[in-house]
Amino acid sequence: MKSQTKKREMTPETKAKIYDALAREFHEAGLGDFNEAMSLLDNETSYVEQGFKAGILIKLKKTLEGVPEPSAENLQKTLDNIKGKLRYELRPAILNTLQQFKKVLPRKRGGGRPQVFATAEQKAAACNSVGTLVRKGVPLRDAFQRVAREFSGKLGHSVSARTVQRAWQGRSQGY
Repeated sequence: MKSQTKKREMTPETKAKIYDALAREFHEAGLGDFNEAMSLLDNETSYVEQGFKAGILIKLKKTLEGVPEPSAENLQKTLDNIKGKLRYELRPAILNTLQQFKKVLPRKRGGGRPQVFATAEQKAAACNSVGTLVRKGVPLRDAFQRVAREFSGKLGHSVSARTVQRAWQGRSQGY
């Protein structure tokens, strides 16, 4: 029967070695260290960048809390993987996290020029006016210009003949 060996919790000395290696890499990457991250949490006026740094560092610290004590060679491999490499892996990880976060944020509404004819009724009225003028024998181009002048006065902003023409061309869409 195999004996089950209980994995002992990581010693404070091992954690300190890993924290030191991480702190050096984070410092080289411009992210500070764990103590700086903890102090940022107490600062109510921290910026998004500082909060992001603090979040990364605290997540790493919590991750290390649950890890069992590694063997000497595994510890050395871990430290070697951290040294000189982590700083280059942080940028894509941070960008990926920011992209995911950006997707859940609400989008700004109203990005674009407002419609000249705000309602379908206004478009329908413009088309009716053009139709009335055409039935009276007014050439289509002149009808567009007259209706544009008419609606410029009604709407309080300039309406071009081309805008009226677009409404006329879209009249089959049912407005």
